[in-house]
Amino acid sequence: SRPRLSGRVASHSMSKSEDDRWQCLVEAQCYRLPYPLLETLGFQSGRWLKDSEILTDYKQMHDLDMSACIKAFASLGRCSVGVGLYMAGAINQLRHGEDVTKIEHEGSTVRVVGRPEAGYFYLLNETYVVPHEFHCWWRLARTSASPLELHPISAVQNLDVDGTSLFQVQIPTSRRPWLPHQRRSLCWMAHREAVRDLFVCESSISKPSGLLSVDLEWKMDKAFDLRGGVLCDPVGSGKTATALGLLLLDASAMGSDWYYEGSDAVKDIFAGSWLTLNATLVLCPDHVHEQWLQESQRTLPADVASVLAIRTVSELRSAAPFLRQLAEREKGTQQQLVVAALSILHDPEYQELISPANSEIRGWLEGQGQWTQGLALDCFLWRRLIIDEVHEAVHCCDRGKCSMPCPRAALTKHLRALKSERRWGLTGTAQEVLREAASVQSLAQIFRTDFNSEVSSCRFVEHYCRTNQVDLDLRVCEQTELIDSTGFEAIVYKQHERDLLSDGLDGTGSEPLSEKELSATIPLLKLCSHFQLGKKWKEEDKATAGLRPDDVAKQIYEEKELALQSAKVHVDKQFDAENTILSQEDTKPLACEAMIPLEVLDGLWVASAVVDGDPVVVLTRIEATACKSCPKLQVGDRVTAMQGKPIFSFAKELKQLQQDLEETNIAKPPSDFLTAELQQLELRRQVSESFRKELRARAAGHEASLAWRKTGEASAYVVELGPAEMQRRVLASAHGHWKHAAASFRFLQKLWEGLMSEGDTILRKPQECPICQDSFDAALTGVVLRCGHMYCEDCHQELVKRRATACPLCRSPIHSERDAVHMGEFAKARALTQNLENKELQHGSKIAHIAEVLRGILAHPGKERAVVFCQFADLEWLISSALHDHGIDHACLSAAKDIFEQTAILDGFQQRTGKQRVLLLSLEMSASGTNLTTANHVLLVHPMAAATPERAVVFEQQAIGRCVRLGQQRQVTVWRFVTKGTVEEALAARLAEWRHSLQMAETRKTAAGSGKAAVKAVRGLAGAAVEAKVKGRGRGPRAQQRRATAG
Repeated sequence: SRPRLSGRVASHSMSKSEDDRWQCLVEAQCYRLPYPLLETLGFQSGRWLKDSEILTDYKQMHDLDMSACIKAFASLGRCSVGVGLYMAGAINQLRHGEDVTKIEHEGSTVRVVGRPEAGYFYLLNETYVVPHEFHCWWRLARTSASPLELHPISAVQNLDVDGTSLFQVQIPTSRRPWLPHQRRSLCWMAHREAVRDLFVCESSISKPSGLLSVDLEWKMDKAFDLRGGVLCDPVGSGKTATALGLLLLDASAMGSDWYYEGSDAVKDIFAGSWLTLNATLVLCPDHVHEQWLQESQRTLPADVASVLAIRTVSELRSAAPFLRQLAEREKGTQQQLVVAALSILHDPEYQELISPANSEIRGWLEGQGQWTQGLALDCFLWRRLIIDEVHEAVHCCDRGKCSMPCPRAALTKHLRALKSERRWGLTGTAQEVLREAASVQSLAQIFRTDFNSEVSSCRFVEHYCRTNQVDLDLRVCEQTELIDSTGFEAIVYKQHERDLLSDGLDGTGSEPLSEKELSATIPLLKLCSHFQLGKKWKEEDKATAGLRPDDVAKQIYEEKELALQSAKVHVDKQFDAENTILSQEDTKPLACEAMIPLEVLDGLWVASAVVDGDPVVVLTRIEATACKSCPKLQVGDRVTAMQGKPIFSFAKELKQLQQDLEETNIAKPPSDFLTAELQQLELRRQVSESFRKELRARAAGHEASLAWRKTGEASAYVVELGPAEMQRRVLASAHGHWKHAAASFRFLQKLWEGLMSEGDTILRKPQECPICQDSFDAALTGVVLRCGHMYCEDCHQELVKRRATACPLCRSPIHSERDAVHMGEFAKARALTQNLENKELQHGSKIAHIAEVLRGILAHPGKERAVVFCQFADLEWLISSALHDHGIDHACLSAAKDIFEQTAILDGFQQRTGKQRVLLLSLEMSASGTNLTTANHVLLVHPMAAATPERAVVFEQQAIGRCVRLGQQRQVTVWRFVTKGTVEEALAARLAEWRHSLQMAETRKTAAGSGKAAVKAVRGLAGAAVEAKVKGRGRGPRAQQRRATAG
């Protein structure tokens, strides 16, 4: 029997007239506004409404009969529920811009007339799965003036919170023994598949009602049939084998016979176009496709399930006859495991396959042989769907960044269209998905549910996401390598950092990092690893690959010198603009002054405003008595003096008073429109009364003398000033560019002279400090600020002690200690440069040190293997080129042309059949889920850049988790490379502090006996099994290159 679908409102049909679609929502009486408020607002008359008569409680809409419109969903395939309802004639179509309310007046009565039926369109227009049941309500409510209270997304619960006794299942034997945590996870998954419960969620939306600060608001409660969930066990815990255990349960305890038991409303209609398969569909990233096939052989006996591998659209098209035959088999046959690559859904050819979204499915069902074109995955009703690394499929579109159409949003639609009775997601980095409500909502769409409330997001995580305690007896050793930059590398980095500091960005920022701050961090991180990776110097054709650091530094020097000359020439060309501005200054009206009797001061109303960064007092209202006494006064004029004295200090006091009153009003929000206007009237009265009180105090009983500038008298003055104002802005911009170019070149020039101060250069001669007037050796004890001015070390320390915020010479702002460069550092860098070999000069000191570490690893017996991990694809290419030049044979996953070559590279490395013992990976070429336990060294080229330390640690997990996972038999060494005196040190310290806090939290939870820690080794949380070593790198003789420092 089909379940009853509930909805609301609209018992009318589309044949009704336009007037029948409107209904009276509320009726209220109007009241006259008081005269003082009318006078203040400048109105002749006005009325207001009481909130208590306009606002309503939620009213449930009439039940919506779905029986007549079910066929629309089957015929239109992927259309939304809202469109399906319209096509079936159950609701009238509404455009997004169409009015849903209108206001009617009759004497003192006001009626709000609306179309509550519109709520179905707006709430179901983005819903692509028919809810099991739903109810809808509407109300008139005040427009929310501030964001609603945020419900933080709770952390993923441990399996123990559900009680292990609730889901005790007899786990069948597999080819490899089950670990305790795998048994717990598999029992929970079996329990989630056996329980048929409904997931209840909420959606809401509001539209303007036509009345100020009042909206027509709808909310809908929906119930979806959800069997499955998200398994969030840590990286390397064996989630693949655990998920395959469900097939063992199907074949043993639950039996192999299966038929669709779903009770959704469209089951009967869809049954004609769906091909029901006793099969589990696994969708996984390309780089773990082969791993799934291998794991199925290790876990499943041969008689449990047959395996079909699909890597491309061509293979999917070729599999159509087999899948059709599989759908026609009788019950009792062997179940099927289909492992498909996620990239299939991205392929444009996938759109050409037959699916319920197009008309060809009808021809095929009628026996016309159209199925030979190939069948899309959504033609089938699968017994189970498993999405590996589901966090990679979750995406929230950003109109400013995403292309149109967005390919990642299209992937979500394809996954949402897949039909299965049970649905699972696997991820080892749940923080990537469950950090905010929008991401959870995107994940829920993949599970064929739909909501937009934060409460429902929390409910989804609490009910359907679980993690597990994993005990891995692995030993992890951490080593941090501190690296000194060469002189020319330091120049390239410091110059780039200086330009970012001029924009107010230092590459570290606050937590979380803003988008601009993160955009500053990324190029600085790249420059720490390779001197050619700057946004100004990167060449897409890679023509600069052979440049040395000194070549790049010379290019920057020439560019800065050329930019300075260009900016100076541009300023010289602004002679006409200067003449225009000077001539326009002579045409400004002079300030006016008049004597005003004290008895008419109550007719002057003022407000505080800010013009060109300075507070001013502006006349906002002049009553008739004051206007008669002083007719020259105009609304908008700025008061400049009282009793012949300027009012600068009083203007600041008045501005502060106005701000305090505004904050008080915000703290006590008004209950209705009239109260809000009365609050504003009282604010203006108090500000004006403060002005009158000050004027009377200065007049001391005599007539008040008031001076003002006639800025509000006529618009003609503003129009005439327009061209001059534009010229002023152009001239200011030209001078600003000149000043910036001069400071940037002066800064670079000082660093360059410091690096080249071997002979009789300027910096080798004694210089005079502009502050203390003492002579000092600039090449050794000088300090250069980012404006290019140099001081002696003692004066700089005095500036730091006094917390100076600007350069004493040019007043350029000083943000932090990073604004200063100590020339003594370049003396060390100069000596370091002389000891470098040609290869090290060509690729930089960090990559040279990475190559040295790799040589030490490869010098051991053949069992030692390493994974080099960086975050950016362009940096990965340069590292690969450098390793080739250093004679280190390695494999690079991004160099693979397709999924087959990727699989061959990973298999050759993991199975030790390839000759390369070093594998190079990048975060952009994601390797999440890849099993690389044959490697026991992980080299992190740089600290990870992310908006929050939590996300940065997640990036590290993805790298370290390739090696620290089930199957690892040896100690794993994690190498972290950090360049001294750069943003890397700040980020490394931040991540170390975050990892330490996580370790302390896990320790407290374990001691309390309540929580279960995830994989400490994977997270890099040094416990008793983690040895932390920090090594510094110099560039003297080889024996002195490494010196131990405090960890």
